[in-house]
Amino acid sequence: DVTVVVSESPYISAGPDQTICEGRTAFVSTTVSKGTPSFSYNWTPTTGVSNPSGPWSAVTPTTTTTYIIRVTDAVGCSKDTTVTIFVNPTPVADAGPDLAICDGKSAVIGNISTISSGYVTYSWSPYTYLSNPFTSPTTTTPSQNMTYNLRVVSDKGCEDYDQMEIQVF
Repeated sequence: DVTVVVSESPYISAGPDQTICEGRTAFVSTTVSKGTPSFSYNWTPTTGVSNPSGPWSAVTPTTTTTYIIRVTDAVGCSKDTTVTIFVNPTPVADAGPDLAICDGKSAVIGNISTISSGYVTYSWSPYTYLSNPFTSPTTTTPSQNMTYNLRVVSDKGCEDYDQMEIQVF
């Protein structure tokens, strides 16, 4: 007599593809149904994967990456699924160097931020003494010491911040 055990192939899913900003983390979970109750998991590539042998992971890819998750049941049957994490570039906020100026004088603050592509918006705070709080560079004529914060946001929603100080003499 020969006993043949047929293992039902599990259904697996890693969920929908996701989009993140460069330097951020995505959370991915593998769902398994059917088959034996015991599974092992293997993620490739493993770079930027917090839990490469578990059903879930925090992933921090530096570029757009498709992860392959292999699920193997207790009798050795395997099935793969994939999830792609798209990585958008993060703009670089550059408020410029700290400055010292004489009372009544103007200074140009901020440098043009760079990203590989896409539209960028700028927002300075506080708005006090600025010629335009929504451009970079912009001009300021402060009558007191100021700390300016620059927020830069790409058209993909990725953002960066920088700060600079002006000392008025």
